[in-house]
Amino acid sequence: MKYLLLPLLLLFCSWHSVATTQLEMEVDQESGALEIALHLSPNDLETCLTQWNGRAIRLDKEENIDELITVYLQAHLSILNAEQEAASFTWVGKDIKLRDAWVYFQLEVDGSLEGKQLHNDLLTGLHHDYVSTVSLRLPKQKMRSLRFDRETTAQDLLKD
Repeated sequence: MKYLLLPLLLLFCSWHSVATTQLEMEVDQESGALEIALHLSPNDLETCLTQWNGRAIRLDKEENIDELITVYLQAHLSILNAEQEAASFTWVGKDIKLRDAWVYFQLEVDGSLEGKQLHNDLLTGLHHDYVSTVSLRLPKQKMRSLRFDRETTAQDLLKD
């Protein structure tokens, strides 16, 4: 029995969860903006904002939480054109619950993703095993999926 218990104990101790974010993106054909919905853990959001600001941040207590989230996102998630100019950022809103946080914003891409690169290093300072998945809805119901981690923080939006 003790020989069976040791491998189970080692397996249990080595198991851990991977830190993840999920981004859903789609170009709004009327405005030309890239609409983005970001899903992440409220604990991770609170921790990264605390580290970023150098003081304790509580999502439910901070008066200017939208501004703090905006500044963090602008520093860690951007779309650059061929001239390395960042797309302008527009805050839309947030929905933060106990287990889930959704943050909504837009990046101005003038209706086209051609020649644009996504830079995404959200949460890389928190977790060594961080993974961010981006689901990009393209015209004609096509989907493109991108995966970001500590080693991969920039990718062309339209290249395979």
